[in-house]
Amino acid sequence: MHSTSTATVVVQVRGPTVTYGTLKFSPIVDSRAHSIDVEGFTIRAGGSRFTLDEFPVSHAVPERAKNDILVNTWELDESERASFHEIDFELPDYDESHRLHFRYVEHDAMPELLFLEVEDEVGNWLAVEDTYLLELLPESFRRAMEASVVSGITSHNLDLLPLAAE
Repeated sequence: MHSTSTATVVVQVRGPTVTYGTLKFSPIVDSRAHSIDVEGFTIRAGGSRFTLDEFPVSHAVPERAKNDILVNTWELDESERASFHEIDFELPDYDESHRLHFRYVEHDAMPELLFLEVEDEVGNWLAVEDTYLLELLPESFRRAMEASVVSGITSHNLDLLPLAAE
């Protein structure tokens, strides 16, 4: 039987000198007699509900972070401008972290607009609107999220989960 648990996973979104915010994921739990499996995660963002599999990077990056990316990769003088801005997604209780690089760029087809991009693991720059956060996180990060849920389920939470009859 699928259910949700009161256990949540908090992912900190951190820049080089500041914590921009947190992402709070709720687990989708499949419970059976003698087992609890985490089937996935959901999150509310921007008035919508997403699964982790379909959570766009554009919603995962807080506005304060987007402002810092803009300043550091576009607005500074060229001599001071960075080629990218680093943001870490962290699970503090599990010492699990993954760093992503972001930048703003203009495209020749629309020079009046700036576009936010994220770098993937092979060095390609992707539009944040077209990229899901899970595509950029290593498998170990998702496994740590699952472990966090399992360890966070207390006896009170177990009482709330519908377990299959034995």
